Amino acid sequence: MPTDPICIKPGEAGTLIVHLPYSPDHVAKIKTMAGRQWHAKGRYWTVPKGDKTLSILLGLFPGKHVDVDPALEVVNARDKGKSSSSVLVPVLADLRAALQARHYSRRTEQAYGHWVARFLHFHQDCPPAEMAEPDINRFLTHLALHEKVSASTQNQALAAVLFLYRHVIGRDMGDLGEVIRARKPERLPVVMTREEVKAVLANLAGEKRLMASPMYGAGLRLMECLRLRVQDLDFSRNEILVRDGKGAKDRITMLPESLNAPLQDHLKKVKAIHEKDLADGWGRVLLPDALDRKYPNAPKDWRWQWLFPMKPGGKIQRRAKKADITFTRRFCNEPSEMPSAGPGWSSMPGATHSDIRSPRTSLRPVTTSGQSKNCSVTRMLARP
Repeated sequence: MPTDPICIKPGEAGTLIVHLPYSPDHVAKIKTMAGRQWHAKGRYWTVPKGDKTLSILLGLFPGKHVDVDPALEVVNARDKGKSSSSVLVPVLADLRAALQARHYSRRTEQAYGHWVARFLHFHQDCPPAEMAEPDINRFLTHLALHEKVSASTQNQALAAVLFLYRHVIGRDMGDLGEVIRARKPERLPVVMTREEVKAVLANLAGEKRLMASPMYGAGLRLMECLRLRVQDLDFSRNEILVRDGKGAKDRITMLPESLNAPLQDHLKKVKAIHEKDLADGWGRVLLPDALDRKYPNAPKDWRWQWLFPMKPGGKIQRRAKKADITFTRRFCNEPSEMPSAGPGWSSMPGATHSDIRSPRTSLRPVTTSGQSKNCSVTRMLARP
């Protein structure tokens, strides 16, 4: 399952903090940086910050998923001659702190930081406390008329700006006046037949097929499937417990009976890998929040292990590999390789295996247990 991305953020005393998923290749590359230092207690590296340090770090890990702190992206843009401001760095820091205090997801934190940075750049780095409703509306109008963004993208930008004013600046919605809210168009879903879904699944094999099957049969989202742990499967009740799903909500969905035997065989292989990792001194997983401090032995417990773990050899087993997240993207972009998939699939290039699931996009979530034999697949019509 994917390792967490490489993370780079500002540190103290003119340094950059680099969080690296452990691998000998990563360690060898970071050791090429002059002045680097390993902090065993915090489990991160620091490197002296210079004008080109961020660019050098990004060049060390080509093709890797690297999360860069928004404040560093602004500084890097200023070094390249693009507009930026000293106003933006503290604003983004306060925004990030407000989002983390309210337990927003990391993806939301990244998206809101992006839109707030664009909002301030659009207004030539004017302090946000000095702007109000007309300035927000001008920014939203610019997105719609000049950048041609969709209604959902425009509303996401508005949500980020409103969060900034409510929870960082301290001004409520009523103080801002009337702001533009784009109306989202109603799209009809495209429903694949069972034959089309079978054609897609027939082109997958091994663990990849085993991951795609419960997404279709149990209505799991992509990351919900990749984050499943051993204890989330209940074979006696034919149920899957989805923890911390969209909106930080838990739910119970069905476990198709046809997957019982393949999953139990898969668990035997995963347990053998886990026991070997424990014998080699590894076999630990990341736990949500601070559970590893409350239960120090839980990271090695079999129940907490990932259902679809990464390859053995890592010190800490994290979430799914990026290759697993996109394992059908390239395949689905070439519909000619699936002659039997039908027009409903081939007319939508760029679809991923997150689309292979029971009705969730436009219908109610699947919450019942039992067999899964007659589920259809629902996907929203992609914009051209």
